[in-house]
Amino acid sequence: MEKIKVSILVPVYNVEKFIKRCVCSLFEQSYTNLEYVFVNDCTPDDSWKILLEVIHHYPHVQKQVKLIQHECNKGLAAARKTALQHATGDYILNVDSDDYVAINMVERLAAEVLNQNADIVICDIYEITRKGKHYCHVCPSKIAKECLTRVLSGTLQAYLPNKLIRRDLYTKYRILPIPKIDMLEDVCVMYRLLYFAQTIAYVSEPLYYYDRSNQNSYSAVKMKLSYERGYIALIRQMDTFRLEHNIKERSIVDAFCFFKARLLASILLYGSKNANLYLQNKELFNEVKLYHFFRSPNFPLHFKLTGLFLHYNIKWGISLLRKLMTLSFRIYKRIRF
Repeated sequence: MEKIKVSILVPVYNVEKFIKRCVCSLFEQSYTNLEYVFVNDCTPDDSWKILLEVIHHYPHVQKQVKLIQHECNKGLAAARKTALQHATGDYILNVDSDDYVAINMVERLAAEVLNQNADIVICDIYEITRKGKHYCHVCPSKIAKECLTRVLSGTLQAYLPNKLIRRDLYTKYRILPIPKIDMLEDVCVMYRLLYFAQTIAYVSEPLYYYDRSNQNSYSAVKMKLSYERGYIALIRQMDTFRLEHNIKERSIVDAFCFFKARLLASILLYGSKNANLYLQNKELFNEVKLYHFFRSPNFPLHFKLTGLFLHYNIKWGISLLRKLMTLSFRIYKRIRF
């Protein structure tokens, strides 16, 4: 059963309140053929110190642990890239250091690898907020290309940590996280993995606990100019990928356009007020039509309105939406967390 070696990759940054819980859940796994790769992304708090203390209390896993130090803070994508480059397992499991996992997570996912010879095994998630936990049923397709279109269309989470992934997919097709693309780093990696994957397996159990209460984590930060640049870089990377692989399937092309429309709406509503980056890179969105705003499977109303105002060049409409979104975001944070 345990002939499959699994590398667990954990970036560490600003998680001193959460790191012990995370690491204990990993070191107490019922599955033992594991390798742990921790990357210190120059955390400004005591996260790394706490990690070292926890490792000391688990002597039986110390030989399985790799500790990597960044010389400066490089962001989530770069930290995951570093961890991946040091991994030697047959399969990869990414874990965020403010989250935690069920003690049988690796065992259950590895069993599906053996049962179905799967390239990617996906499980359900518990989402944790200050209000409690919420069961997220992922329900992916077992056809990789359908998962790809659903990820790009926003109807399937691209989230990396609830997926056990064959390392050969990364190495054979040279798929690495792209530094500076941090807000959508999961999408940047997952759409490429799904394009090349053959077999998808699914475990309908909530084995991963996604904690959204950490306001200091990578994903809790509001959109900055650097994230806008990351969005633009991701669109360029996707366009290059489509060109290199001559992707012309209508369903996949539409899914890419749905994704572009989502990013465009996000930039206009939450990005820099003058939208300079969009204006400087407007050609990247030429294929996005009003159709893609209104026919995307799960676009919220404010995204559809953004597309409508953009199509008819109604600038005051987008400005009004920006103000409403800022207000609603503040209300949402109070209610949700």
